[in-house]
Amino acid sequence: SLYAARLSNNLKVADMIENGCWKRPSDWMRKYPDIASIPVPIINPSEVDKVRWKDTKGKFVKFNVRNVLDYLFEDGEQVK
Repeated sequence: SLYAARLSNNLKVADMIENGCWKRPSDWMRKYPDIASIPVPIINPSEVDKVRWKDTKGKFVKFNVRNVLDYLFEDGEQVK
């Protein structure tokens, strides 16, 4: 589990990358094989972090709860 890996609460994505590769605890790949498909991001230390949401069209937009709710409930009935 994440707890068992004893990762710091202050850990950043950049801390999990070394020489362009993910630096994951070895048992994660066995327990969570889907994480192998997560590409390693290119970190630009001079750029400010931004939280983005990938919409249903594949476009990255500014993250906000409204965007997430629209995505999660786009096919549902309108609540009145």
